[in-house]
Amino acid sequence: ANTMSLYDQIKYKKFVFSFQDESSRSPAFAKASAGQADIKALDVKLSKFSISFGVSVFGRKYKFSNIKLIGIQNVENLLPGIFLGLYLGIDFSLIRKQIAKLSPLPRTMDASRTAAGVILINDTYNTHINSTRTAIEYMKLYKGKRILVLEPFSELGKNAYQDHLELGKEIGKVCDYLFLTNDNYYKLLISGIAQEKSLCLVQVWPPVKIAKFIEKNVGASDVVVFEGREAYNSFSLIASEPVFGL
Repeated sequence: ANTMSLYDQIKYKKFVFSFQDESSRSPAFAKASAGQADIKALDVKLSKFSISFGVSVFGRKYKFSNIKLIGIQNVENLLPGIFLGLYLGIDFSLIRKQIAKLSPLPRTMDASRTAAGVILINDTYNTHINSTRTAIEYMKLYKGKRILVLEPFSELGKNAYQDHLELGKEIGKVCDYLFLTNDNYYKLLISGIAQEKSLCLVQVWPPVKIAKFIEKNVGASDVVVFEGREAYNSFSLIASEPVFGL
């Protein structure tokens, strides 16, 4: 609602971009932006190592397939660039060709694979709660063990209590293991997990112990997501090769 209020106040030429499905947004935002978006993402399809989606720009539709990026947040990030390219007259085939060359930024939903076939997702750079929620959603693509290594958040201000409680609920719905790098908000996360009647096992362990557990107990159908800079200390101890190459 605040975003659309600011939009209405701006007198210069302006554009709106959004997902076609606004279910993840607030109802107020969804209602305000409905029908106003100049570019929309639609038919988003996620796989373990790619995304496919369509876009509608001024009513004309285009399609992107098997882009080597991980997570639905990348679709929203790409929309302004796609729109500007088309708006400035760049041929769509060139835009699609350049986007096909993209790969994850280092330590940002960056996938690697161990010798045992375990998928490690390094999302430890500048992590915030929304990116962690996106990473948890991504973990649903895996049928085996789902393990989250998390540095609890310290910059949520007055929302810290509720945000960690809600995050615990989301973790409880998806994860089999939660390894925390410190005990900040431990009780809130545990409480959220418990409210989901989840069997997720929670431990506060040092990096070496977390890494050893992963090396000994995790297999080829499993995924481990590392969130937060402290979580990188565990990731760095596990030998793996980038999924997308160097």
